[in-house]
Amino acid sequence: MSLWSQVRLSGTDPALEATLLLEDFPLESNSVITSSNTMPGRSVGLAVFKGQFVEGTEDELHKLTVARMEAGDAALIVRQNFMTVEGRIKHVSLVDATACGSRVIK
Repeated sequence: MSLWSQVRLSGTDPALEATLLLEDFPLESNSVITSSNTMPGRSVGLAVFKGQFVEGTEDELHKLTVARMEAGDAALIVRQNFMTVEGRIKHVSLVDATACGSRVIK
């Protein structure tokens, strides 16, 4: 599973180093299964960058992270010094690469 990300910031100091993360969140429920820590949230470091723009890909995503992305339970997060900016993922397309090419799974 691959993720392609692109983030543009404004109003930040372009000389400061920032970190782009993908975080997924565990399900919140009163049930015994989801309230236990058997499926905790994950945080994947995508990039460390300077400036106001970053893009890149991540090819090794956990299947649970992808499922949470599809469910809207994941976010792209930029951390810079004492500032944190969180952006929700609006759309997920899973691509299955086959010998005949690629097709989008919906």
